[in-house]
Amino acid sequence: MRLPGNRRNPFGNRGLERHYADEADMGAKKRLMLMLFGNSIIILAVYFILNSMNFWPIFFIYMGIAAVLVLIYTIYNRGFVYKGVTPDMLPDTMTAEEKRKILTEAAARMKKTRWMLTLIIPFLLAFMLDALYLFLLEDLMISLGLDVGAATLLPVLF
Repeated sequence: MRLPGNRRNPFGNRGLERHYADEADMGAKKRLMLMLFGNSIIILAVYFILNSMNFWPIFFIYMGIAAVLVLIYTIYNRGFVYKGVTPDMLPDTMTAEEKRKILTEAAARMKKTRWMLTLIIPFLLAFMLDALYLFLLEDLMISLGLDVGAATLLPVLF
């Protein structure tokens, strides 16, 4: 197996500039991953703590917040109509400059809104874990004779 680099240029054909750009992008990806992890912990903890206190509107509050975030994300990214589009797919009536401008703007919009996914994913994860508990774990706990407690994952975890 041959590696991309050689003795003179250990970074392969990409060059040093591309290598440093990749390192900067990795820093941004790590920051987004930490934001996703932190937001998940906070959002899930608030959801299940309030749910264990029988604060029943929390489901509808979280549903509303998640719906608004998904709508904003989709509208800002213009319904993802330019995702995966190449200049050849655009109409011939457009100039090359217009095509380039539209595609770079679409890519910039996607990159600009990546942080919103660090909020959308934890809200969806809260619904998924709650449904998992309600439809699978609660019946399993009852069949095993365990105390179900409040309808949350907190009695299972603590």
